[in-house]
Amino acid sequence: MTSGQFDHRATARAFTERTDARITMKPADATKGFFDGGWWPRSREPVEEFSALISSLAERSGPVDRIGYSRGSWDTAPDQLLVGENTVRLQGFRAMNAHTIVLIGPNLRRFTLLVVPAHAAADLANKALDTVAAADCVADAEQLLASITPF
Repeated sequence: MTSGQFDHRATARAFTERTDARITMKPADATKGFFDGGWWPRSREPVEEFSALISSLAERSGPVDRIGYSRGSWDTAPDQLLVGENTVRLQGFRAMNAHTIVLIGPNLRRFTLLVVPAHAAADLANKALDTVAAADCVADAEQLLASITPF
């Protein structure tokens, strides 16, 4: 296997302690809409990016034990990811919206996040993150990312 590719039955260990995920969350009492917040990863590399996201959310809301993601939006990922002492199950779906990620944990409710494309310009990405985190935001991914072309 080459770097960045995994046997789908594999478990990868996260070697990064990066917790600087670019993430925004709606306030707890916000209107639900499609998303609970947004995330702007730095690349399509799932082990590094998911690890940073998991670490960031663990600090805010507790551990994550499952991630659902759009298989076509990410490089090849293993079935499991070890982040510290926690094993996180990764589930890629072909039919899932390319700009959505779902996180589930034992102590947190299901979080659905808008995924801003890694290649997006900073000003447009930050605008999308601010918009999706607004308490009254009910827009879908296409509406939120309309100003980021191509998304």
